[in-house]
Amino acid sequence: GSVLPPLAESERESVRGECESTVDGGTFALTESDTEDPLLCPSAVGTALFASPLQRRAATGDGGLTHAAASSSASSSSAAAVRAHSDGNSLHPPPEGVVVLFDHIEESLEQLNELLGTADSGRGGSSSSPCPPFSIAREAFAFRRLRELRGLLCIAAEKESMELLREETKEKEREQEKDKDIDEKEEKEEEEKENGSLIDEIQSQKEREKEKEKEVSGWRAAVRLIHATLIHLWKPIVSPLVDRVLELLESEVHHTSVCLKELRDLTWESAEREGEPPPVIRAHNGGDSESGHTSGKGGGCPSADSHSEYMEIRFKDDRIPLSVLHFTKMKALYERHNRESDPENEKLARRLYILVRRYVSFIGIDPRKPGNLGGNMHAAAPENVFKWLHANMAVSFEGFASPLNCFFPRFCSAFPDTDRWFGSQGSFFDFWPKSGHFEVGPPYTEEVMQAAAEHLLELLEAARDSSDPLSFTCFVPDWHSPPCPALEFMESERFGDFLKAREVAPGRAHQYISGVQFMLDKGSEKRYYVPPHGTRAYVYQNAAAAEALPITVLFKRTLLKQMCNVH
Repeated sequence: GSVLPPLAESERESVRGECESTVDGGTFALTESDTEDPLLCPSAVGTALFASPLQRRAATGDGGLTHAAASSSASSSSAAAVRAHSDGNSLHPPPEGVVVLFDHIEESLEQLNELLGTADSGRGGSSSSPCPPFSIAREAFAFRRLRELRGLLCIAAEKESMELLREETKEKEREQEKDKDIDEKEEKEEEEKENGSLIDEIQSQKEREKEKEKEVSGWRAAVRLIHATLIHLWKPIVSPLVDRVLELLESEVHHTSVCLKELRDLTWESAEREGEPPPVIRAHNGGDSESGHTSGKGGGCPSADSHSEYMEIRFKDDRIPLSVLHFTKMKALYERHNRESDPENEKLARRLYILVRRYVSFIGIDPRKPGNLGGNMHAAAPENVFKWLHANMAVSFEGFASPLNCFFPRFCSAFPDTDRWFGSQGSFFDFWPKSGHFEVGPPYTEEVMQAAAEHLLELLEAARDSSDPLSFTCFVPDWHSPPCPALEFMESERFGDFLKAREVAPGRAHQYISGVQFMLDKGSEKRYYVPPHGTRAYVYQNAAAAEALPITVLFKRTLLKQMCNVH
C-alpha cells in the first residue's frame, strides 16, 4: 500500500466496472504492436507485463505458477532480455534511460507480486475461487501503471535513437568534410603542379625568345658589317655617278624653268604678236546658233542676254565653255578692279582665257569630255552661308578662293598672276591683316590645312592685345578616323583663348557648290553636291572681336542651321 496509492471511490468504481467487463474477454492480452516492440519482444516480458491474471492462470494450469511466480519470472525475463539485447548488439547497446526504465519496471513487478500474493492468501490459496473486486481493481491499476511505464520507455528509446542518429549524421558530416579537405588538398597540389609546369613553359619560351633575339642580333650585326663594307668599297665608284645625276637633274630643272618662263611669256603676249589670232568670246543661243565678238586690241566685249545658253572662249583650237552666270560675274569683277587700267575691257578676253585655262588644267578636267573629275578641289560653301556671315559677322573677305568660286569681290587665291585682274589680293600665306572679319576655307589637304592653322595662330597672337577686332570663321572637313593632325592643332590649347565656337555639320546633311560650277551651269542639280563627310566650323576671335561680336548659343545654332540648309 505504500508504493501504490489508494484509489478514490469514483475511480475505484470506474476501474472495478472496467475490470469486471473485461476480465472474461481478456482485454489485457498482448497486442500485435506490443509483440513487435523491439524492447518488449521477448514473450516472457510481454506476458508478464500485459497478460491478465486469468490468462496467466489459464496458461499455467491449476498446478502452474502463481501470480507471484509469474511476476517474478517476468521480472527476471525482462532483465535477461535487456542483457541479451545488450550482448547481441554490441555496436548499439541499449541506452542508459532504457535500462533505468527496465529497473523501474522490475521494482513495480515486485510490488505487484507482493500485492497479488496477498490477494491469493486472502482467498485461501484456491486458484478456482474468483478474484475479489478489490484485488482485480488493484491489479488493473498496476497494469495501467505498467502501460504508462511502457510509453515512457518507448519515448526514451526514441530519444536515444534520435541522438544516435544525430551522432551518426555528425560522424558522416565529419567524414565528408575530411574527404572534402583531402580532395581540396589534392586539387591544390594538382593546380600547383600545373602552375609550376606553366611557369616552366613560360620560362622556356622566354629563353627561346632570348636565343632567337641573340640570333637576330647576330644577323643584324652581320648585315651592318656587310653594308659598311659595301659603302667603303663602292663609295669611290658611286659618288661620281651620283654627282653626275645631280648635275643632270639641275640642268633639267633649269631647262624646265626656262621653258615655263617662255611659255608664260608666250601666253601673255600671244594675242599681241603679229599674225597670232586673239581669243574670242562667243554666246551660244542653242543648237548651232551663235553670236559673239572678237576681243583684242581695239575690240569690245560681248554681252550675254536671256537667250544665251552658255558662253565659249576660243583660242586657236582650244574651246572652253563658261556659264552665262559666271561670265557675267567675271566681267563685273574685271570692270570693278580695272576701271582705270582697262576701261574699255580690251584685255578682258585674253586675261579671262588665261585664267580659265589655268584652273581647268589645275583641276584636271577636259572641257571636251563629260564628267566633273577634280571638281571637288575647287568647291565652295553655299551662298546662304556667306550671306549670313556678312550680315551677322561683318565678313567681307575670303582667305581661300578664286575668281570663279568667290562670293566677295576681294579674296586671296592660289594664282595671283592670273587672278589679280579679278580681285585677288595674293596668297593667304602672304596676307597679314591686323583687323577685320574673314572667312577661311582652305583646300582639304592636310599640309595646306596645317599651314593655314599655323598662319591663323600667328595672326591672332599678333592681335591678342590689339584694340582692333580680328576674327576668322574657318571651314574644314570633319576627319576624325584616322585623326588629322591639322584639326587636332586647331583645337589644341594654343588656340584656347581664341576659339569661341565649334560646330559640326554631319555628312550627307549639307551641301557644297561644285568646283566646276563655271562650266555649262544649266541647273541646281549640277551646281551643288552633297559631301559624304561632315564639315567643322571654327570661330576664332581676339578679345576686341569677342567684345564687339559675342558668340552666343543662338549664334551657334543659327550657323549650323545655315550650313545644313540644303538647296
